[in-house]
Amino acid sequence: MDSVSPMCNQTYPFAAVRRLAASLFCLLALPGCLTQALWEADSESVRRSELVSRHLERSDGRLELTEAGMYWSGLIGGEVWVTPDGESGDLAMAVLARPEFCEVIEATLARDRVTCDSEVIEDAYHLALKVRLRRGQIAEIVEVADLAPEVRGLLADGATVDEAVPLIYRQCALVVPSLDLDWLAGQRDGFTVGSVVFVDPEGAPAFAELAGDLEGPEPGLDLRLRELSRYGLLVRLRGVTGSVTLRVRPAGLWLATRLPGSDEPGLRELKAALQHASAVTRSEDAPSQPAAYEHRLARYQHVTREEGGVNIWAKVALTPLTLVIDIVLGAAWAAISGGDDDDDDDDDDDDDEHVDRSRGSQGGENYLRDNRSSPAGQPGRSGARGRRPRGQGN
Repeated sequence: MDSVSPMCNQTYPFAAVRRLAASLFCLLALPGCLTQALWEADSESVRRSELVSRHLERSDGRLELTEAGMYWSGLIGGEVWVTPDGESGDLAMAVLARPEFCEVIEATLARDRVTCDSEVIEDAYHLALKVRLRRGQIAEIVEVADLAPEVRGLLADGATVDEAVPLIYRQCALVVPSLDLDWLAGQRDGFTVGSVVFVDPEGAPAFAELAGDLEGPEPGLDLRLRELSRYGLLVRLRGVTGSVTLRVRPAGLWLATRLPGSDEPGLRELKAALQHASAVTRSEDAPSQPAAYEHRLARYQHVTREEGGVNIWAKVALTPLTLVIDIVLGAAWAAISGGDDDDDDDDDDDDDEHVDRSRGSQGGENYLRDNRSSPAGQPGRSGARGRRPRGQGN
């Protein structure tokens, strides 16, 4: 009895593991899930602009200055009027107006027009200038003996610009080290700035007494350059082997430091922003020079594309494969789940049979034990419980 009864509560870990694995497999391979997921994969409509065409027209002509901007006229016809748009445009105007400081090597006036679905997205004008600085016009070497005694003393003492000097001149003196001093002096000697002195047209130290009210708001570029042209600047450079003294024209110095530099000393490149303008009166003696005109047109269009999903033809091509996988996995799942149910039924039948046998064995043993314990000729407790002697009351 002791060896049979524990079987009623015995667990089957292997069957439980199989059921758990089948449940997980069911979640991953339900019949039809791959095909359904394939066709339910949604795509997103994305609207983009794509380039349709680019067109470039180039013409040669001349570019000249006007009172308010620039005028370009083609050699075979055509004209364009533009005005500066921002600081870069003002700088381009200043460069063209002062050919003594800057030699324009190449000039190109361009119009960039961009359309998308017949709508104008951009219509801007630009002027590209390639400039070589005229070093001899910006600075030249002078002999110290030719200078006034007072100026020689200031240079020897390492004079610098003090607060008595108007602001625009102090700013001009501070930008001297930003130039390539070896290029400015015309020789390589590792020069550094030793002293600076502003002088008037007679060669005497300037700003001993302020001439006019030069303080106030920052002036525009053209006004600043005209004011800087009133005085000269003497700069003493100290090198490894000696020193040199330069007479610098402040207007040319300031203009040279405003232009973007390049790898080649003395060469500058500028791209200025302009805007279209109406015709104005031209001046016969206005500075002019050769310049090309480019009309650049770029056309775009909006297109809508499906992104993020599976193409319809790819879905059609993959559907037979997903159907086969779904059928195979579904059959496998049915076989596994059906086998588990049969095993569970067999296990339940075995348990019931063991319980019945255990109960029958226990009943027979109890009957024999009761009969052995009763006196001879007397029925056991089972029999006594079933019959009573006659004549006895209840």
